[in-house]
Amino acid sequence: MKRATKNLPPLQVGQAYEATDFERFDFVRYPQPGSKAILRLHLKNGTTVDLPTTDDELRRLALTLCAAFAEAVIADLRQRGWI
Repeated sequence: MKRATKNLPPLQVGQAYEATDFERFDFVRYPQPGSKAILRLHLKNGTTVDLPTTDDELRRLALTLCAAFAEAVIADLRQRGWI
């Protein structure tokens, strides 16, 4: 993966970066003890955003997505034989 040569400038409180359209994501868990997993977002303009996350943060994200798409999630889990 190609890395940026410089970081984005820091944000002030209450500000946000506006990103291009989302393309896909990857989940990377590093085996080193104490290291955070990475939720890697790939944007359509070729930009990659790495978001370090804890297991707790990922579980909260999963629950939020399950609540938003409950019927589809249940159908997918049944199709995979997980429930």
